[in-house]
Amino acid sequence: MVDYIKVYTATEDLVSLREGLRNPKNANDFYVYVSELAGILCGCAHQNDIDTSTVVEFMKRVQDHTITNIINDGSINPIEDLISDSITNNPLYHITERKLMKQKPSSTQVGPGELFMCFYDANSVFSADPTAGFDIITDKTPTELKSEGSNHTTPVLFDKYAADPRVERLMVVKAVSDSPKPRIRSQYASIDVVNWREAYYHRNGKRLTYKEAV
Repeated sequence: MVDYIKVYTATEDLVSLREGLRNPKNANDFYVYVSELAGILCGCAHQNDIDTSTVVEFMKRVQDHTITNIINDGSINPIEDLISDSITNNPLYHITERKLMKQKPSSTQVGPGELFMCFYDANSVFSADPTAGFDIITDKTPTELKSEGSNHTTPVLFDKYAADPRVERLMVVKAVSDSPKPRIRSQYASIDVVNWREAYYHRNGKRLTYKEAV
């Protein structure tokens, strides 16, 4: 049996330390963020026979974790390499990986990876504001995040990001599949936004993919 109250409290402690998540435009959204995340954690723990203490220990380790080692040369890298072994060795990391990669807090218009990166970076800034000019700040860098395989990006849009002084980095993520035994875990490729053509490619001018994989 997973103790929802203990997991909710641990989740609230974490979210209260994440800029953007702890102070959304609508104050009520904070509690929505917390309840959604707590529900994901409790559900995954229950389905995989993980006890409450393991969940709480996981959240405590994530709470102060920072991401400081993003490789920014356009190469494809495992997202797991950005996270401490003390976290990735906890069974909850892989179990929740896809859910956190895909989660849109309180139905905000955010893309894959945005919540995930902020969840694991205590110094992050989560932005659901379309006028902010960036999706997140992680590793202390204003970053635009896109999903590999997306048709909702174009070279024109990427050039627009490159011309915007508020955006410094462009990161493309590919979430782990929902296979019970995925061959490849979540990946990312990151580069200074002005150099995006060195890292990314648009198939037929629309579908976004990694240049390294072409």
